Amino acid sequence: MNAATDEGQRDRFAWVPSPLAIALGLTAVTAVAALFVGADVETVAMSWRDGLWNRPLLVFAFQAAFMLVLGHALALSPAVDRGVQHAVNLAGTTNARAAAVVAVVACLAGWINWGLGLIVGAVLARKVGERATERGLPLHYGLIGAAGYSG
Repeated sequence: MNAATDEGQRDRFAWVPSPLAIALGLTAVTAVAALFVGADVETVAMSWRDGLWNRPLLVFAFQAAFMLVLGHALALSPAVDRGVQHAVNLAGTTNARAAAVVAVVACLAGWINWGLGLIVGAVLARKVGERATERGLPLHYGLIGAAGYSG
């Protein structure tokens, strides 16, 4: 990317808060709203604690994180990497073909495992972008990134 684009990206994301700041802000807004409708501070704090450490929610969160970690490990394995390299070779020189290949591969990987589909799509989108940069081809990175997360 050129310097003007890099500067524009920095300017645009300079004011975007971190995910933790968003979560804390939403927690504060919810707590204040609960206080306005008549709940006392102790009830709000206990409800927050009980909801945070809810066993079924923790089990689900662990399973989702575990799927992503295992999907990432599988996506970076040599066998899958060979498939990704083959897909990069199929991507061609046009935005439409590259997006179609990335989307189809991401969807196929997503049928195997949700985490695998997300990671393979992201890795493939990055490698298609790298190949286009190496060859000096114009590529719409937003389109390729969206196609990568379609799986």
